[in-house]
Amino acid sequence: RVISFNVDAASTGKTSNVVIRDVIVVPVNDVTVLAGVEASALAYTEAGAPIAVSPSITVSDADYITNANLVSATVQIESDLDAGDVLSAGFLPAGITATYDAAAGTLALAGSAPQYVWQSVLRSVKFFHQSAVSAVKVESSRQISFVISDGTADSNGVARHVDVTPVNTIMVLGGIENEPLAHFESSPAVAVSATITLAGVGTTAAETATVEIAPEGLETGDALSIDSADLSAGVTAEYDPSTGTLVISGTLPMASMQELLRAVKFNTASTPDDGEASTRVMTFV
Repeated sequence: RVISFNVDAASTGKTSNVVIRDVIVVPVNDVTVLAGVEASALAYTEAGAPIAVSPSITVSDADYITNANLVSATVQIESDLDAGDVLSAGFLPAGITATYDAAAGTLALAGSAPQYVWQSVLRSVKFFHQSAVSAVKVESSRQISFVISDGTADSNGVARHVDVTPVNTIMVLGGIENEPLAHFESSPAVAVSATITLAGVGTTAAETATVEIAPEGLETGDALSIDSADLSAGVTAEYDPSTGTLVISGTLPMASMQELLRAVKFNTASTPDDGEASTRVMTFV
């Protein structure tokens, strides 16, 4: 700026000479401002499609003329982070990259671009929960925060809550052999099913399993068992001969529970009165 000084004399009406001084205005960095995040919590159902966290977030930087581009942003799940949580960016123009750290719940975005481009990127950030990784057991709330940087300073932080509602987990048994299993009375115990499979939607672990000899075929002397060597710490298998029921208790990964089901054995000490073969029907749940 050029600032000048001169004086008018009241008695003579004459004006003095003019003197000037230059003032050099040195710009300082104006911090980028984030705003516009919705005040209401975002509702999300476990395993639903990825959903935009804040479609209305705004990005503004007062010194965009001299410092046109922003260079990075961080979106983070700050509370109740779960192993199945994922953050992603639906819009990534050339020059901007996205890296998600599942352990920290952090989406790191990097690349030089104008503020209006960054606004579109942040609006495209989505939350998703993978039930195949970890099932949500109770309703919970995530706080997801946004921060952006012009390379010199970080913006203010803004956040929105995401309320996550769990869905029922489904476990599916299959793979049972079609042909009947032959077993001779008083012979060593035999595995009921060597091929049974266990799969889950919305869960990665099983807590209990039941194997039952159908009441209409149950005989005194029938037994279901699992060798103690097959039982890991904290897992039990208890058989009730009065009901023909074997109950397996203890939280196990799906694959481990499947192996236990394949280890279930049947034997009987009963002797048919008429010498004829008899049939047992066994169910797994």
